Amino acid sequence: MKRSLDLLLGYARAGQLGTRLRKFATRHLYIPASIDPDDTIILAGSSRSGTTWLSELINFDNRYRFIFEPIQPEVVPILSHFRPKQYIRPGETDPHFLQPIDVIIRGRLRNRSVDKHNMRLYARRALIKMIRGHLLLYWLHEQYPSIPKVLILRHPCAVLASRRRLGWQWGNEEIDIFLDQEDLIEDHLLPYVDKIRSVDSEIEQQMMSWCIENFVLLKQFRDARLHVVFYEHLCVDPSNVLPSLFDFVGRPFDDRVMRKVTQASATSNKDRVHDPKQNLFSWTRELDDSEIQKCVDILYLFGLEWLYDDRPNPVPTSSLEFGPV
Repeated sequence: MKRSLDLLLGYARAGQLGTRLRKFATRHLYIPASIDPDDTIILAGSSRSGTTWLSELINFDNRYRFIFEPIQPEVVPILSHFRPKQYIRPGETDPHFLQPIDVIIRGRLRNRSVDKHNMRLYARRALIKMIRGHLLLYWLHEQYPSIPKVLILRHPCAVLASRRRLGWQWGNEEIDIFLDQEDLIEDHLLPYVDKIRSVDSEIEQQMMSWCIENFVLLKQFRDARLHVVFYEHLCVDPSNVLPSLFDFVGRPFDDRVMRKVTQASATSNKDRVHDPKQNLFSWTRELDDSEIQKCVDILYLFGLEWLYDDRPNPVPTSSLEFGPV
């Protein structure tokens, strides 16, 4: 309580009390409400793929409580027994997995990190954004089939270039996250283990990580509904992409969302001009030819060449929706 009062006094002295008070209230003092899973949306994507930008477009009118990256065992105590990028095998009924996930889905989790971008004081609906949940999303779909699941995909070379600009470090430990999970290897990765272990450059390690999490997710959702948004399509033709997305999540499309398309997200690189079209192909200048070829080779290894190749745009035949309508 003392820390909270000190923060408010600091904001008052800085002449920012009104704005800061609203943010403080919605992030720390919001009124908890039990949320029905039918009133929840889950948005998944790899880091630096535009997940925050797309979540802000979906939540353009502040309709939802924004639950930001709850699958973080290191900062969410009820998930402390989860692995980073935990794989949960379909059909798993262990309450150690079920119970904490249900707390998150029903909006009962309060956490400073998870709530830091929430701007709604009271909500009966939730938008859950996660970049670490690819390997449990299908299991979660089994538990909550009525929740619309959305995946945003961005060219992995663009993802890797964005991480490089931010100075993100990547090492063998990121690959070990996958190789240490026996169920994941047995179910999906056994044919690829030797190749996964053999990569030694940072660009290949990151590419392996991107391919593993998206390969498993897309393979699992082949017979279940999943709406895929391509970042590149969203940049170039948002007026076509957004109405179909809103229809999928059960919201009538509102033209007001288009005003937010060119606004930088809360996690964007503030040193770069937020012009989606202008920044779309910058990775082709930031990665050299040999790096791009290594990335494309790994895409082919996992059979993901139907999504992307060495060109900036998605392959034209890529589907936007999986599973039965």
